[in-house]
Amino acid sequence: MKEKLKKLIPWFILAIIFLGTGIWYLLSKRVTQEQITTYQQIISEADSQYEAREYSTAINRYYDAADVIPSRVEAYEGIINILLLKNRTADAVEIVEKSAKKISNYDKSVLYWKIGNKYFEDSLYDQALSAYLDGLG
Repeated sequence: MKEKLKKLIPWFILAIIFLGTGIWYLLSKRVTQEQITTYQQIISEADSQYEAREYSTAINRYYDAADVIPSRVEAYEGIINILLLKNRTADAVEIVEKSAKKISNYDKSVLYWKIGNKYFEDSLYDQALSAYLDGLG
C-alpha cells in the first residue's frame, strides 16, 4: 500500500502543477470589463483625432489602445491607415509582422489587404501581390 502511495504522489503533484498553470494562463488571458471600457474610450479619442487630421496624436492613442488589449484589430487598423496615408507602407508591413502578433489570422489578412491595395494604387504590383499572398498565408 505504501509503495502504491509513493508512486502516486509524484503524479498527483504533477497534476496539481498542470492544473495551476492552466488556471493561471486562463486568468491572465481574459479581458476585463474595465479594460474593454478603457480600450473603447481610447479608440474613440484616436478616431476623433484621426478625423481632425492630428495624425501623430492619433497614432499614439492607437498604440495606447493596442497596449490595453493587444488582441483587438481596431487599434492596428488605425495605425495602418495613418501609415498608409503618409506613404509609409514598409512601416505598415513591419507593424503587421511584429506588433500585431496577438490578433487572429483573419484580422491580419484584413491588414495585409489594406497594404496590398495601397501598393496596387501606387502601381507596385509585385509588392501588392506579395502583401495579398501574406494575407492568404
